[in-house]
Amino acid sequence: MVVYKIDRLSRSLLDFADLQTFFQKHNISFCSVTQEINTSTSAGRMMLNILMSFSQHEREIIAERIKDKVVASKRRGMWLGGYVPYGYYAENKKLYPHSRDSQVVKRIFQRFVETQSPKLIAMELNQDGIRPRTGNPWNPAYISRIIANRIYIGEISYNDEIIPGIHKAIVDRDVWERAQEIVKSNQPYDRSGGAAEMIVPLRGILRCGHCGGAMKPVFTTKGKKRYYYYYCDQDSKRAEKCCPVGKIGSATIEDAVRDQAKNIFETTFFQERIAARTGIMVEELREYFNDAFWKESNPQELNRLFSELFEKIILKENQIAYEIKTSGVQALIEGVTNEHQ
Repeated sequence: MVVYKIDRLSRSLLDFADLQTFFQKHNISFCSVTQEINTSTSAGRMMLNILMSFSQHEREIIAERIKDKVVASKRRGMWLGGYVPYGYYAENKKLYPHSRDSQVVKRIFQRFVETQSPKLIAMELNQDGIRPRTGNPWNPAYISRIIANRIYIGEISYNDEIIPGIHKAIVDRDVWERAQEIVKSNQPYDRSGGAAEMIVPLRGILRCGHCGGAMKPVFTTKGKKRYYYYYCDQDSKRAEKCCPVGKIGSATIEDAVRDQAKNIFETTFFQERIAARTGIMVEELREYFNDAFWKESNPQELNRLFSELFEKIILKENQIAYEIKTSGVQALIEGVTNEHQ
């Protein structure tokens, strides 16, 4: 095997050792015409190993310089390739807002602040015939990734460090921060700040039928598992607990309320009333309020829905009483109308 220089064949000592094993196995001699190396002699083999060590060292130095250059470029806020975020296009290591897609990004953030629902936003965009660059339909996960991306406020994340970018922001910082607060509140039951900050489906609606006060969310921990409840707030403040309602598992009461709301939405009277007021076909309403709607809605969405439908939900020892909000049907009609426009 004859080469002009060793580093034209390999700069890795490990890789070249494998090549040498292959050459020896097949009785092949190696020769570099400009470096006077010939592996047919012991001196040539020694010189070869020395030169390969220097070649590998040079390769590592080059790699470190490239890495340092990348880090320096990142710290200057430059865009160094990779997947270009939706709403931008890349040119000369810089991101520029796309005239059409950037408006869609603004719409996504604004609608999220208003609706708090990635699922609803995805549905609206698909209904309006708007598609991502891939051409596939929007989905809630993609909407959530856009909302969480700091690139849209003119920043770049690199190795857990936030760096000001040289690109133009698409979204106002206050809108982005409001969106992040909503994202945090929509994480079901996982709040380091304690139960008072928890956003759950029945917050502000569930009442104790014995004491008349609010039933508030709380969790307890046993081992590595958390158990979630609603408890009588007034009873928790008493020196001696005496409320017969006390507390109830969150899954038990939330499932019961969800089933009750689902039954209301499935009544012919309710569907026909909405259809008459909105012009939406009854079949479309049934498709909209399908099983997936109730299963996939997050705590914030359910809380908004229950708050519009129920004035309050009264939990007694052996029953649940529902007080329907008379103005709630109108609010729901307006919501459904807006979502189908």
